[in-house]
Amino acid sequence: MIKLFVSDLDGTLIHEPKTGIEPNERNVNAIRLLHENDIEFAVATGRFDYHILEIEGYIESRNYRIGLNGGTIYTKDNTLIWEKAFTYEEAEKLKSDIEKNYMKELNYLVLQTVEAKRYIKYPSFWKKAVNFYGYQRRFNAISYSGDLVKELAGRNEKIMKVLIATDSENKYILQEKLRERHSEAEITISGPVSIEIVPKGNTKGNAMRVVMEKKKLKENEVAFIGDSYNDISGFEVCKYSFAMSHADDFIKSRAAFVVDTVADAVDTVIKINRENGL
Repeated sequence: MIKLFVSDLDGTLIHEPKTGIEPNERNVNAIRLLHENDIEFAVATGRFDYHILEIEGYIESRNYRIGLNGGTIYTKDNTLIWEKAFTYEEAEKLKSDIEKNYMKELNYLVLQTVEAKRYIKYPSFWKKAVNFYGYQRRFNAISYSGDLVKELAGRNEKIMKVLIATDSENKYILQEKLRERHSEAEITISGPVSIEIVPKGNTKGNAMRVVMEKKKLKENEVAFIGDSYNDISGFEVCKYSFAMSHADDFIKSRAAFVVDTVADAVDTVIKINRENGL
């Protein structure tokens, strides 16, 4: 019996993330249907925890919350049971390498802290002009210069994620270059032009293992849905994995099912339980 349904947010539960965080009505109704059939719902996202809390207000659901792609895990009573940040040495090594060797290839470089702050740097004034409204203003990112990591260490701001944006063709090449040089990090494609870098072990799959152990759930009792490369680790820990139909072909090949919406996946989950006499 499937007892827990876990969903990614952007591109999955939320189809148009630029317009806000409210899921569409069909997906909200699908989550209600899960609860009516005694199936719990949880979120696993690259966003900060406060975004998950906002989402839970729309869907009237409280459960374990996986944020920052496995960097944080909260219980439904707001107890933090997992948090892993970069050491400041790791963050400085990573930032310095990118700034020295790859900055010219980027649109921008961003460091995100657990306090939900974003610090951004551009390779040129032109790149800033092009990307200011698309990222910096949208996310209230703070431009930085100088020894940022030292400043963050002095304030004890934990660095949870490094995000870089490049062109759509270069992202795969740059990902492999960084993987060869930074074994202390998880480096994945997170969007059409973006690469996300988090501490080793911070994956949705590892976070789901923690939740499954806490809730004493087996892999055939959990379903997971997503649309990006950082969702593949979630597919790998459960039997019932769902990829969104707009995802890259490789992502879809790693899932057990391909669907158009979260609501379609929910319908499949409930059908599976009913076919098993549950």
